[in-house]
Amino acid sequence: MNKKIFMSIVVLLSLAAFSVSIFANGLFDEDVIERIQLTDSEIPGGFVYGTIPPAARKMFKANPWKLDQNAVNRLTKDIYPNGNYQAIKAMHLSIITRQDRPYSDDLVCYIIVFKNAEYAKREIAKLHEYVTFNKDRQLVYTKSNIAVLLMIDDAEDFSYIQELGLKIEQKLLTL
Repeated sequence: MNKKIFMSIVVLLSLAAFSVSIFANGLFDEDVIERIQLTDSEIPGGFVYGTIPPAARKMFKANPWKLDQNAVNRLTKDIYPNGNYQAIKAMHLSIITRQDRPYSDDLVCYIIVFKNAEYAKREIAKLHEYVTFNKDRQLVYTKSNIAVLLMIDDAEDFSYIQELGLKIEQKLLTL
């Protein structure tokens, strides 16, 4: 009888340790996007969410939009060099433009949630390298398996993504 009790305790402790390790791994699920994405009040003055041109609506269903898997597969390598779409659990896109140019993409924000820590480490390294070579037009903020990539077309607009970046950074700190 003592062996059964001992074995039951060992099994229960093992299950408890396994459960704690799952929750303590620090990885985020795709629902974190809702807590990070830009709000209407965070968009800089004079800017709005861009309008998706009719020809692009097959790929981009809305703006802002959590991309479907087909869009993730097709766009990842175009967002950053050697991007691996298989590493991505979820991706969100916000295209922000000046009010007088509704079909433009003056500022773009990608929120990427990677599937696991190994993929995140690899892909985040690629993102940091890419941003290093485009530091007058891009910023990246990361935490665990999340990356937020901010991009602009015109280097003169860099202050806008710096401002947005500070807001994103604060959101990441509170996760």
